[in-house]
Amino acid sequence: MTAAAKRRPGQALPRKMTTREAAEKFGVSMRSVTNYAAHPREEYLAAAQAMRKRIWAQLDRGLGVREVARRLNVSPSTVSRAAHHPDRPRPPTNTEVA
Repeated sequence: MTAAAKRRPGQALPRKMTTREAAEKFGVSMRSVTNYAAHPREEYLAAAQAMRKRIWAQLDRGLGVREVARRLNVSPSTVSRAAHHPDRPRPPTNTEVA
């Protein structure tokens, strides 16, 4: 199995050289190296969804944005974006007027 196949979602690829060094060694652009070393899209999306679910769970427990950010080691803006994400489950609202 390759290192990429053993990698968990969200886990960085092991690095032996910088992007610049790899680009020079293989005669390609730094952008090409970056694209090649990027996480597969399915892994990235799965890791992002897992992080959103962890954020939602903390917010549902009544914690504030800054506290969730501190506990999960992400920026407050990441928590805020997750809080307003369209996939976030919302509790049913009672639209009946008595």
